[in-house]
Amino acid sequence: MRGVKFHFPTILLIVVTCTLLFCGGCSWTPEEKPAQPVPPTQATIPPELRACLDTYAGQYSAEGPLASHPSARRIVTLVLRRDWKCTLTTDYRGSAHVPMTEAGTWRCDGGHASVMLTEANAQPERNELAFELRDSELVATRFDAKRYGEGLKLKRQ
Repeated sequence: MRGVKFHFPTILLIVVTCTLLFCGGCSWTPEEKPAQPVPPTQATIPPELRACLDTYAGQYSAEGPLASHPSARRIVTLVLRRDWKCTLTTDYRGSAHVPMTEAGTWRCDGGHASVMLTEANAQPERNELAFELRDSELVATRFDAKRYGEGLKLKRQ
C-alpha cells in the first residue's frame, strides 16, 4: 500500500467506533439484569403459607441428660425463621463433646414442618427431620434414631 499513510489516532478512532457500534448491545442494561431473590413479605406469601409461618416459625428448645454421660446435659435449640432458614444447635454441658450448629432450610409439608439441615459446624451434611406441633411442643415425627434416640420434643420459647 504505497502512497497511503496510516495515521495512528485515525485508526484508533475507527476501532473504538466499530467496537461501540457492534458491541454496544452486548452489555446488560439495568432492566435486563437477572432479578435478585426478594425476601418474602406478608404481602407476597400465600395465605396457607402465612398460616404455616405463624404456626411454626419461632424458637424451640429442650434439655436432658446425655445417654452416654448421665451427669452431662444436652441442650437442643431449633430456630425456624420466617425466611425459611433454620438452625439446630446442640450444646453439651458437662462433657467433652463439641457443640454443634447445623444450618439449613425448612418448609411446610401438609401439617408438618420439614427441616433439611445441609451444614454442620461449617461442613456439608444431610440431616432431614419432620416435626408436628402438639400443644406448645414441637415433636419430631421423622428423624435419625441413631442420632436422636427416641426423638426430639422441643418446647416453644
